Amino acid sequence: MEDIKIEEGVLVRKGKLGYRLIYPYKRADGSINWFNALCGGSWWNFGVTLFIVLAIFVSVYSYKHDIAIYKNVTDQCYTEPCKWCDIITANNLQKSKFEINLTILDHLEVIDDG
Repeated sequence: MEDIKIEEGVLVRKGKLGYRLIYPYKRADGSINWFNALCGGSWWNFGVTLFIVLAIFVSVYSYKHDIAIYKNVTDQCYTEPCKWCDIITANNLQKSKFEINLTILDHLEVIDDG
């Protein structure tokens, strides 16, 4: 396969599926072409790579943040379960738009088979 030089740092190579652009990170003299090494040969490639890397970092940060919140909630629940239950019950009653009786035992009937 023969490489055809288009301009400094860009080559065209014929492959099995046709021609494609090659952005080598080393020049012919052996020095490093920093633009090709860091940006992938074009600003578009750099932008797409940067977007993917940022999406991964944001996902990892979001996951760690959610796990930290979950850990705080479970620690509070384990240390003071009665206080936690009172907080949840009070918050649910304030958010509810309907009158709901949370004491289910008042409405149950005991069935005696004997």
